[in-house]
Amino acid sequence: MRLLAAVNHISSCLSKLAFYCHVTLLRQRTRSITIGDQTQYFGLPILMLTRHSNFRLGAGCTLRSSLKSNALGVKHPIVFCTLREEAELIIGDRVGISGGTFCAATSITIGNSTLVGANVAIVDTDFHPISAAGRRSNRVDEIQSSPIAIGENVFIGMGSIILKGVTIGNNSVIGAGSVVTKDIPCDVVAAGNPCVVVRELIN
Repeated sequence: MRLLAAVNHISSCLSKLAFYCHVTLLRQRTRSITIGDQTQYFGLPILMLTRHSNFRLGAGCTLRSSLKSNALGVKHPIVFCTLREEAELIIGDRVGISGGTFCAATSITIGNSTLVGANVAIVDTDFHPISAAGRRSNRVDEIQSSPIAIGENVFIGMGSIILKGVTIGNNSVIGAGSVVTKDIPCDVVAAGNPCVVVRELIN
């Protein structure tokens, strides 16, 4: 057990070192990158940051990017991506993430102590025009994007998808496999496709 713990610790340190080296290179071209202290790394996250965008990772986070770091299985490393100049991706303190994708064309913010389950996708843009004509001619000006704001102490179940323009209130729980297309208030359990409130939480 001690040997396994030592191996895991060394692996985490190497992942952290590689991540910080990558961040150092990216700082030369992005507007702002802030990495908090005391974050645990299980495997190496992927950073894809557009020039002049903003990325903040809070203190005390847990980032699980390796297959064996989560019993539910991580399909790919965590992807942190900004798609446009001035886009921002802000992760609060003590946030836990297992695999998954975070793509910001405008803004994604995640509050303190929120837990993001395995293989969740949070994207604030449609990536492509909705109309067939727009897709054929690649009309970039028709692509719709809108900020996402996720509160504090939220739990997002594995395999969920959070789409553009959504706000999720503090303390709420999003059931596994949900597709969130509209705002979810504070202190509720919500689930389904489309995601709807199932019941209130009593603290």
